[in-house]
Amino acid sequence: MTRLPQQALESAVIVVAHPDDELLWFASILMRVERVIVCFPEAPFLPALSEGRHKLVAEYPIKLEYLPLAELESFDTAGWTSPEETPDGLALPGASAELQRAYRARVEPLERELRQRLAGAANVFTHNPWGEYGHEGHVQVHRVVARLATEMGFRPWYGNYASNRTHVLTDRYLSGFGREYYSEPIDARWAISLAGIYRRNGAWTWLDDYVWFAEECFVSGPLPAPTRRGYGALYPLNMLRLQRTGGSHASAGNAHGKHRGSRLRRLWRRLRKG
Repeated sequence: MTRLPQQALESAVIVVAHPDDELLWFASILMRVERVIVCFPEAPFLPALSEGRHKLVAEYPIKLEYLPLAELESFDTAGWTSPEETPDGLALPGASAELQRAYRARVEPLERELRQRLAGAANVFTHNPWGEYGHEGHVQVHRVVARLATEMGFRPWYGNYASNRTHVLTDRYLSGFGREYYSEPIDARWAISLAGIYRRNGAWTWLDDYVWFAEECFVSGPLPAPTRRGYGALYPLNMLRLQRTGGSHASAGNAHGKHRGSRLRRLWRRLRKG
């Protein structure tokens, strides 16, 4: 196991789409960065969720910096069997024209806010190109941060989470992940305790019985342009399994193929956030 070099965590910031993303995808380094920037903390369609997210900040041990931007109900609107990448994130063939316009329009204020708040950062950890388990909002944040990395000169870092729904888009990038990667262990007990803060405030949006992986891996950008050719690279993935299980139900499993998540009657609906 090769650990992250010390310089990778100097002047380091995590940028995520939603509250709790930092704990799900960056648990191994969460206590070692200066702050976490959350892009879309407001949930207009679930006021209680917004309220809980703001309440938990007072007891959270890491600095959470919320942008004044709101979620969109964009989850599961991209064509994941043949995803089309755009400068804004992904094309959303399953979304209404109004939602597609809102998704595109959100890029400019997101870029403006992050440009201001990332001044002075040397390393920025953010969503990978396929949005971990496949979230259109995560992909949008990835695109914006990647552009700002080129413009502002900080070093971007991406994690190794993926799912069955993202395999087409993940495959396009794996040749670009054929470089040195770094592994960091996760303290599962600590992660569970932080998840408890979210739960107490009614702000946890993931699996109730989620089991954290033993470690997670990171690779640095900039990444080469995605390709449909080549043989990929030897790169470990923390694989999640999401599936519809009658109506809007979903389940999830860990990378070892064991089904660790129970069938959740509300997960798919709760994941339909921007």
